Amino acid sequence: MTDRFELSAGADIAGPSGQIDDGGVMTLFTRLFEGLTKAHAPDAVSRALSINCDFVGPIEPGETLTGQAQVTRATRSVMFMSAEIKAGSRFIATANAVYKLLV
Repeated sequence: MTDRFELSAGADIAGPSGQIDDGGVMTLFTRLFEGLTKAHAPDAVSRALSINCDFVGPIEPGETLTGQAQVTRATRSVMFMSAEIKAGSRFIATANAVYKLLV
């Protein structure tokens, strides 16, 4: 599929210590997937059925993360998506998600 959603995030997803941690990365994935479901089905309400995440690299203090997600398969009521998060050109994490669309 060609539907894609991209965003950047920095201090707005940082934890109490000011560093971006695993919770911040999961927040970014959630924003990516929700943005993609809205772009694909703007009138539908979406609910996450499953999000699987793999961390593949460290996050350095002060780094800004960028992410993009894409639809890998969609039916009328379910979307399958994949996403990646990078810091510059380094991979930080990848994820796959399944969302239910309520029309």
